[in-house]
Amino acid sequence: MITFFDIPCRTMGRAWSPNTWKVRYCLNYRSIPYHTEWVELSDIEKLCTTRGIPPSKINSEGQKSYTLPAIYNSDDGTYVSDSATIMRYLDGIYPQRPLAFPKGTVVLQTAFLSAFVPKVLAPLWSVIVPAVAMNLNPRSKVYFENTREITFGRSIKGLDEDVAGRDASWARFKAGLGDIDRWISRSEDASPHAEVHDHVFVMGSEPVFADFVIAATLAYMRNVWGEESVEWKEVQGWHGGRWARFAGSLRKYERVV
Repeated sequence: MITFFDIPCRTMGRAWSPNTWKVRYCLNYRSIPYHTEWVELSDIEKLCTTRGIPPSKINSEGQKSYTLPAIYNSDDGTYVSDSATIMRYLDGIYPQRPLAFPKGTVVLQTAFLSAFVPKVLAPLWSVIVPAVAMNLNPRSKVYFENTREITFGRSIKGLDEDVAGRDASWARFKAGLGDIDRWISRSEDASPHAEVHDHVFVMGSEPVFADFVIAATLAYMRNVWGEESVEWKEVQGWHGGRWARFAGSLRKYERVV
């Protein structure tokens, strides 16, 4: 059985983190049995160092970063961290199910993530951070505010009050999603005999790692801002409604167990 470590929020049992959503989508889509263990942001490093969960990143100076997602497989006693590493591990132990990294796609999908982060996630981050803070439990909220103040060089309140900066970041976020829209459209154009609905996803009709990255970002916005929020409604209308269709195609894989 897989134990999946995720970060809670003020709404019991609701997932919100874009990083953990990637793996949750993968687990649900591939029908891999698992259960969730919730870990407050301030407790992640202690959890990882105590249980021997590997760091998700080690910088050039040897400094270790411990983040979620992470999983534990009780069948072989293995802990795995980092969403891409987790999905490659799951591909290895469940090769008979749809793969997150089909043969020959690791390099291309890794390159996709390298482009997606600065184009889409980075500009979204500064816009959504204040709403994330408001959704966290008290202990995680304090930790989040303190660490993000170091990251941004100013308080979350200062970010929220910077209307011009927020508008500029939102425009960059829209432009970044526009680039992703064009990339997927080129895949559609390259297969003239396929139906359009066959190309909801990056590689066609079946989602892979890159699609879970996109879907996690959309779920992040919808869960933090809310289904009826101005922001989410706006995004759904962009680029011919692609993101509404994309999110809708994976809604049945959003269960939290």
